[in-house]
Amino acid sequence: MLVDGTTVASGRVEQTVPFRFSMSGETLDVGLDTGSPFAPYEHSFPFTGRIHRIDASVSPRPADLAAALSDIEMRAALGSQ
Repeated sequence: MLVDGTTVASGRVEQTVPFRFSMSGETLDVGLDTGSPFAPYEHSFPFTGRIHRIDASVSPRPADLAAALSDIEMRAALGSQ
C-alpha cells in the first residue's frame, strides 16, 4: 500500500478461494468489508480516503492443481443445483 507515493504496508495473500466467493456472491472489498462475517462484528471503521489504483498480480496455477480445482469446482456447482 502506498500513501502519497510512500510504501506504508505490503502483504501477500497465501491462498484464495475464488470459486467459493463467486458462488456465494462474496466479493473482494477494498476499504470496507460488505460480505458476510464469520462471526458477528461491527463495520465500525470504513476507509474514508480515496483509492486511486489497485494492482493485483495472480500467478498461473500449476497444471495438476488446475485440474484438481476444476473437478472440485464442477462438483461444487453441481451440488448447489
